[in-house]
Amino acid sequence: MKFGVVSHTTDYTINPVELGKELMCRGLQALFVPEHSHIPVKRETPWTGLSHADQAATDDPMFLPDWYENALDPFISLAAAATASPGLVVGTGVALAAQRHAISFAKAVSSLEAVIGPDRFICGVAAGWNVEEMRHHGVAEKQRWRALYETVEAAIRIWTSEEAEYHGTVVDFDPIRSFPKPATRPHPPVLFGGHSRATLDRIVAVGDGWMPVVGRGARPTIDDVEAGIAFLASRSESAGRTFITTVLDVRVDPATIERYRDMGVDRFLFGGPPLPRDEMLRNLDTWADAAARLGA
Repeated sequence: MKFGVVSHTTDYTINPVELGKELMCRGLQALFVPEHSHIPVKRETPWTGLSHADQAATDDPMFLPDWYENALDPFISLAAAATASPGLVVGTGVALAAQRHAISFAKAVSSLEAVIGPDRFICGVAAGWNVEEMRHHGVAEKQRWRALYETVEAAIRIWTSEEAEYHGTVVDFDPIRSFPKPATRPHPPVLFGGHSRATLDRIVAVGDGWMPVVGRGARPTIDDVEAGIAFLASRSESAGRTFITTVLDVRVDPATIERYRDMGVDRFLFGGPPLPRDEMLRNLDTWADAAARLGA
């Protein structure tokens, strides 16, 4: 099992270039970056990462850490980090593809790969949780999973065809030509976030793997992850491809991580808030030590 780190990148925390270098020198082989284009001033959607401890510490049910509104564009951060650290694997963890137009999303991925080369990018995608943010991008809450599915399916068509067209419920465009194609052929692996059966069905239909986030809420549990991996394995032969799983779990617990390894998780991502340089380096030391003890 491989290891990496997922963290927002901002203009006031450790720079993504330095973060990538520090990961590499500690033997943590991958950097994944989430995405938020903005945070609406008026918001009714509570943060899904608000733990019981967070709730006890604040009287504001709409509390949201300020790194969300300060988040850098993930494709810019990843291009910078990968260019400065040859051998570093980078990924979106996750890109809110439903909030991007399919043509622009496809171009962003292809452009990143043109800069950093093949087999270095993992495209994690999800629909997102912030309903008001979605609306600003023209996506209704009830349409977000359909928008995600169609955006990914349309992007794959653009990546793999000289001329591509797509006519869906949300995404619709006549034949286009868009180059370059991804350096990874036929395209970089696309991993879906989420934990429902519908998410697993989307993976079987158009995806290459799964990216569940564990430990932030009641679901998914580690048992859910094991069951999901077994489900994907049972569909592998009929789908004609092997599905990979990258897990983000906020717990640095050797027994938990060992269980992920034993159930066939491809990569485990340590995660935490974006921090100033010295604080982040202390976290990296802790995570690298945990990975080393597990034989990374």
